[in-house]
Amino acid sequence: MERKFEMIATDEGENRSVVEMKDVELGAHKTHVFEIEKDTKRRPVKYVYLIAGMAALNSANLGFDIGVMSGAAEFIQDDWNLSDAQLSILIGILNASAIFGAALAHYSIDRLGRRATFGISCFIFITGVSGMALS
Repeated sequence: MERKFEMIATDEGENRSVVEMKDVELGAHKTHVFEIEKDTKRRPVKYVYLIAGMAALNSANLGFDIGVMSGAAEFIQDDWNLSDAQLSILIGILNASAIFGAALAHYSIDRLGRRATFGISCFIFITGVSGMALS
């Protein structure tokens, strides 16, 4: 049988946290002291800045892709003889493709871990952007 506890009080100091608990069935009090390590002088490592930069670049690239597609939509509609509904579907596919990536990402994260998955995603992203820039 699982014992139930009720939190009575907490006290947080600079480097420790004290939690007083009461056993619901026995009425006994227990005090737990947790030591908290505070390191205020740590600075983010360069890797964090690199990852944040890649995420920002991804957002900028998606915005650029949407802008290019909006400008090219009129020419695509004329060249391919698309109706307005077909053109809307074509433009919407750009955003819908992100849904599949987000929906399937957890499989690779579970198998490879977050860092490896993000590294692979960055490689694919950089390859795609390089291909677009060279075309």
